[in-house]
Amino acid sequence: MHLSYLPLQHGLERIWVYIALSNGTHIRYYSGSVQELVKDLARVRPTVLPIVPRLLNMFYSMMSTFPWVDKKTAEEAWKVKLGNSKKGILTSEYDEKVFKRIKDTFGGRVRYMVTGSAPVSSDVLEFFMVCLGCDIREGYGQTETTAATWMTRKGEKRAGHVGGITKCVEFKLVDIPEMHYTSDEKPPRGEICVRGITIFPGYFKDKAHTDEAIDAEGWHHTGDVGLLEEDGALRIIDRKKNIYKLSQGEYIAPEKIENVYLRCPFVAECFVYGHSLESYNIAIVVPNKDLLLKIAGEKGLKGSYEELCENPAIVKLLLEKIQGQGKHDGLVGFEQVKKIKLHPTSFAAKNLVTTTMKLQRHLAKKAFENEIAALYKST
Repeated sequence: MHLSYLPLQHGLERIWVYIALSNGTHIRYYSGSVQELVKDLARVRPTVLPIVPRLLNMFYSMMSTFPWVDKKTAEEAWKVKLGNSKKGILTSEYDEKVFKRIKDTFGGRVRYMVTGSAPVSSDVLEFFMVCLGCDIREGYGQTETTAATWMTRKGEKRAGHVGGITKCVEFKLVDIPEMHYTSDEKPPRGEICVRGITIFPGYFKDKAHTDEAIDAEGWHHTGDVGLLEEDGALRIIDRKKNIYKLSQGEYIAPEKIENVYLRCPFVAECFVYGHSLESYNIAIVVPNKDLLLKIAGEKGLKGSYEELCENPAIVKLLLEKIQGQGKHDGLVGFEQVKKIKLHPTSFAAKNLVTTTMKLQRHLAKKAFENEIAALYKST
């Protein structure tokens, strides 16, 4: 059973529909709103599920601390489940009490998941591999490359890479001096460029963008930065597109920072922004409502969810939480945000994300221009 919720023009979804049809798999379509996806998962109970990284990160932030049990039980359950998983054992004595809720969130029958379209941290992938006990394949590709050009092998237990390249494509890594990535270092790093029969010939009636994406030798420049590991596996480490420079000359890849902060349990959504005349980054953060209300109660802070989002003590606390996540995941000082604004409603409600849950940065910048100005103006 396949639950189709991504747009059919998206390469990942189209390939999955073709695979489902060619294998006699049932296809059911979602209700039409990504915000209702959890209900659709419970109703359809898919056995195969393609899922985009932003949704994985969202589920991870909601579930990674196992808030439905006490901390001691959560730690012991994870230790046992992780140990069993490394031995090839998919069950544990904590399944009913701790892990069933996670399985049920995805419908309770998922046997196979595939993710792609953006980098996913090894922590997030390992979490779902262990908790769901299913095969999770990570791939890399774009609609321009007919979906996956790299894919991990079946049964792969090591997370954090996208496997090896498919047979019909060749690739190279191109130096990005301004971001200090070079292909002659060890391990080699650079912009991922691909060429082959599955690569698109160009954008329809758009020569300017075609010439920007495909060079004279036929190489498609993806805008993503890869690292080639010793065994030939590719790791997606950064994003060349959407980078900007701060006033002191540091180059910033905001999507990389957002993906780190989205692994913080207190963060549901995040928009990182920096101005070329300013020396630091700021962020608009949609908090995890349940955790925010919980911690506010523990701190004796009263008010509605919307009022708490304006509470300076809560804002300071969440800033410390996301900075802690950034430090844990290796963000350097100039990458960390220095100020945040808590926004109580989802970006989807403001039509700031695509149907595949990718943030539309130009729209977010316009929607939050007053908040951005206020953050940079405040002392």
